[in-house]
Amino acid sequence: MRKYIKFLAFVFAVVFLVSSCGSEKNNLSENNSRGDLSFTAENISLDLLVSTDSSETEESGISENESAESSEELETSKTSEDVSSEKSEFFILYTEDEVDFSKAPKAEIEYYPWNNDYTPYAYGQAVFKKDDGFYVFMYCEESNPKTEIKQIGGNVYLDSALEFFCDFRPEKQKWNNINYINLEMNSAGVYLACYGNYSVLKLSKERIKVKGEVFDDYWTVTAYIPLELIKDVYGDFEIGEGSVVECNFTKCGSGTKIKHWGTWQPLGGGNPNFHQPKYFAEVEIRK
Repeated sequence: MRKYIKFLAFVFAVVFLVSSCGSEKNNLSENNSRGDLSFTAENISLDLLVSTDSSETEESGISENESAESSEELETSKTSEDVSSEKSEFFILYTEDEVDFSKAPKAEIEYYPWNNDYTPYAYGQAVFKKDDGFYVFMYCEESNPKTEIKQIGGNVYLDSALEFFCDFRPEKQKWNNINYINLEMNSAGVYLACYGNYSVLKLSKERIKVKGEVFDDYWTVTAYIPLELIKDVYGDFEIGEGSVVECNFTKCGSGTKIKHWGTWQPLGGGNPNFHQPKYFAEVEIRK
């Protein structure tokens, strides 16, 4: 009997000890878990405040979708900022008095998509005088420009040439995608004027006036396109302050020693081609 009682006491003591140890172990585990969570949260806070230059930390703190969206936003912001800082708004200056190009913004010819071996700096400006017509001034930093074409209506683009493309009535229904006049000019003031790919020489009766001037390191052309001629081409319509045209300025030398083709508006295609009106810029006539 005594042996049986001792045995029961022993079993009871063992069970009590095992139960106590298990309970203490559970408490320790719970405490450690809370300690780990607290430590992890502290680390995250430190990572965000201190380790912002760590790509590993950034990746672990941003989901894949959030990361993609953030990158896209940064790229968009950067692009917009670059464009706004480098490109001022271009417009055709409206006047009712004298023509003053010093008040007109410049369309800088910066893109040379088909040959960047020779990229002379050039720009164009335009002024519209009420009830008169358009005046265009173009400038190019180039010494000794090739000037061999002497006949108006000749292949001026084979010389060193500056060009102005303009759809003066973009709302008019286009026939075969032709609705623009291109005026190509060399440094002697000789020009080729076309409506799309068709010469307007007979229609213009040389009413277009172009003056070229050559200096030591640059040359310029000043052109006048009368409103009467524009209405002969497009039909009678109202154009003036607040009107919108579509245009482009270009620089070329298809027959020069170093062939080159520069443009204000970026153009598409693998071969040199300025006749792409879908890339012309919408430009307002305003003060």
